[in-house]
Amino acid sequence: MKNSEKPLSEQEITTAVQGAFRPLSCVAKREDHGEKLKVRVRDKNGVIQLEVHCHDPDSLSDKRKLDSFLQEMRESIKSKGIALDPWKMG
Repeated sequence: MKNSEKPLSEQEITTAVQGAFRPLSCVAKREDHGEKLKVRVRDKNGVIQLEVHCHDPDSLSDKRKLDSFLQEMRESIKSKGIALDPWKMG
């Protein structure tokens, strides 16, 4: 992370995660006393299309790492033939 870039807040991370999978529904929450971040993406029928447990959620406060993490997850969903809205890390 560049010295001029401040770490992303928990709210900024949550907002980015939830926005990355539209039009699908996404929930991101900390578990195990904040040790893990669980991300669950569901389709319009409520079927879980992707569930990921990030074991180092603090690393996602780096914008580039969060972008890479989300892009990987998006590709995993797209590989199932599911269309996602265009998205770019803000």
